[in-house]
Amino acid sequence: MTSRPRKPNILDHITSHPIAPETAQAIGYVAIHWSLVETRVATLIQVLLRFSSTVARALTSETNAMTQLATIDALVRLTSVEPWISEWTKLSNEIDGLRARRNAAIHATWQPVQSDSWSYRSKAKRGGGLRIVLGPVEPSDLQKLSDDILELCRKIAEFTQTIALEAGAILGTQGLAPTHTLSPTPPSRAPTPTQHKQPRRQTGRSHPKGAHGSSEP
Repeated sequence: MTSRPRKPNILDHITSHPIAPETAQAIGYVAIHWSLVETRVATLIQVLLRFSSTVARALTSETNAMTQLATIDALVRLTSVEPWISEWTKLSNEIDGLRARRNAAIHATWQPVQSDSWSYRSKAKRGGGLRIVLGPVEPSDLQKLSDDILELCRKIAEFTQTIALEAGAILGTQGLAPTHTLSPTPPSRAPTPTQHKQPRRQTGRSHPKGAHGSSEP
């Protein structure tokens, strides 16, 4: 009795044919370098608001990248400093472009096709439907992406340093978020008898001097 051949399993390639090590390494660098971008963005928010690093981490830990970028955009425009607004606009556009390329690399399904590593990703289109992106990706392309992200980190760091150095002269010592020292309000004290004089109570009827009924002659 001859055995029937086993049908190929969709997961076979995960164990028997992993993607090339250089491709996996390049994807890893893309992820690592993008995490540095997220750290630089959080630091920029901290500098703009003059918060401590602990407060800044608490503020940004539960917000997504789009919310953080929108926050920076609002804060930079609030300064009314045109060079800052212009530089941030360029940085924001660069972040958007690299974020799309980063998402394509990180969120794709990777599988080997013949001797190449292919990425497969389906994206929802506006108005309904899906857009399928399928094709080979060279490790050199991923390495270029990770280098571009690292260069973006440098630009964000320089922009942050510029704001940190110039903010005191342009925005004043308190910046966008003035800090207030809160001191406890002293408890109200009840008035003492010496603080408020009580009017003297009259026990009898008084008569003016020389009036009718006076004892004077």
